[in-house]
Amino acid sequence: KIKPLVNEGPSWPVHAHWSMSSRPLLLVYRLFYPSTCIIFTSDNGGPLDHCTNYPYRGGKHTFWDGGVRVVSYISGGAVPESRRGSRYDGLLHSSDWYKTVFEGIAGGELPASTGFMPPDGVNAWDAIMEDKASPRTEVVHQVWNNIFNESVSVMRLGDYKLIRGDPGTDLILSFPKPGPMPTPFGQSGGVKEQGTDHCRAPSGT
Repeated sequence: KIKPLVNEGPSWPVHAHWSMSSRPLLLVYRLFYPSTCIIFTSDNGGPLDHCTNYPYRGGKHTFWDGGVRVVSYISGGAVPESRRGSRYDGLLHSSDWYKTVFEGIAGGELPASTGFMPPDGVNAWDAIMEDKASPRTEVVHQVWNNIFNESVSVMRLGDYKLIRGDPGTDLILSFPKPGPMPTPFGQSGGVKEQGTDHCRAPSGT
């Protein structure tokens, strides 16, 4: 019996490493790897108090690209060898994962109605795998109406973005320049495993 991957073990991101290192999961992973698809994605840019979204302006809670443009990656045996290690720059929205996974990867077909509102995402699997233009041409980042109002409305159409109102700080935080002296790893005795690139915190932390 495979244990659930949520609500167990250390907190994220250590949780991901802990879950993926469990023996039952590794066994299943090896057996089903040829048809496995692993997707990592984010919901927004990093907070500006401790992240950099360089070279984009803004960060989390803003509507500049630093706040809404994120990196994702797809891995696993389901990805054709010809596309492994490649990059896709097509326009997509988080809602597109629904159809992309269910229809594009799993081969299902969503009904016209799955609730009080029809799905508005697109199936981008073929476009990603064949490096073709994205089926999505626009993204509504924020609405401003009588139900929801943050005094800003934002949408993107192709290479253009329309912003009405205050999109938040446009601060650009670049990566810090390397210091003149090497910095010892860790502030509390962290160690690097011999012969590997694995870094570990001291025992008991």
